[in-house]
Amino acid sequence: MSEEERICEILNTIQNIKESELPVTTYFKQNSVPFTRKQYYRYCRILKKSGEDGLHDKRKDGNYTKLTERIKDYIISTVTENRSISTPQLQGKILNKFDVKISESSLNTFRASVSLTRIPLHKEPKYKLRKSGGGEILTCLAFFTGIIEIYTRTIIERVNEIRQSPLFEQNKNIGEDYPDVRSRGKFTTEYNQLKSVRENRFGSLVSRVAVNL
Repeated sequence: MSEEERICEILNTIQNIKESELPVTTYFKQNSVPFTRKQYYRYCRILKKSGEDGLHDKRKDGNYTKLTERIKDYIISTVTENRSISTPQLQGKILNKFDVKISESSLNTFRASVSLTRIPLHKEPKYKLRKSGGGEILTCLAFFTGIIEIYTRTIIERVNEIRQSPLFEQNKNIGEDYPDVRSRGKFTTEYNQLKSVRENRFGSLVSRVAVNL
């Protein structure tokens, strides 16, 4: 598209918007417009201030490249689609498309003037730090040093020693105790059938009778 065609398209579009009975916002929503609503208001200000001549690309003398209206349109369109684009990236895109290099300071100034400054992407941290209790640290150390395995082996060995002791063999035949029953002066059937209980049940009574005789 030539420069004259671009300006003609802008003027025709602005005229259509103004002749429409729709509000500007509604018009942009319902119609395909070659520029944004922000650009529309900016074009209106340029036309009011400088006329059609203000829409032409202009360059200053020397090697300094001015931001032309065409480049401004491209910047607004590009940055609106990607607010996270950096100034060097935008500078490279302009160079590839228009074969001109705009200084980063000029790009930053223009982006700020149209409220399109860069918004960095929010990146999730690779590792999230979480609070940890002392118990978790001790547990990790216990597994790492093997102390849990040592405790387990020691307990098992001690239980086996007790089971093999003479005292354990002596008490093996003693039935299950029922403290709640004994507290009411009663004994279980298993307890009453024990040999030691049957032999000693009346021991004190027999001794007293023998003494009296």
